[in-house]
Amino acid sequence: MTSNDVTDMMDIHYVNFACRNPDELAAFWAQALEGEPQRVNDEIVVVERTGGSPSLMFREAPRGTDRDLPIHLDFAVDERTDAVERSRNSARAPARRRRSKTTATNSPGP
Repeated sequence: MTSNDVTDMMDIHYVNFACRNPDELAAFWAQALEGEPQRVNDEIVVVERTGGSPSLMFREAPRGTDRDLPIHLDFAVDERTDAVERSRNSARAPARRRRSKTTATNSPGP
């Protein structure tokens, strides 16, 4: 499997930002990106992007809480089970390559 297999089936839907003041941050980025901030609920404000760019989501989450994930990505997929499996396989491949390089450099020479 190549990295293209994963990107063919998954799109970044939102880039999420945990912050203290989602309205203020969304307003800044909406102006910078010529968008409109849209309040989703009491905690979330979204700046929708066009042209295939991921939208930005600003979520109220004070630092140091169990919900404190400062930045993360939300993906949109057609088939969740397949996407999870392919992502897991893709994540394992670089780890296998790192181990094989480490083994090769640490092995005794002739």
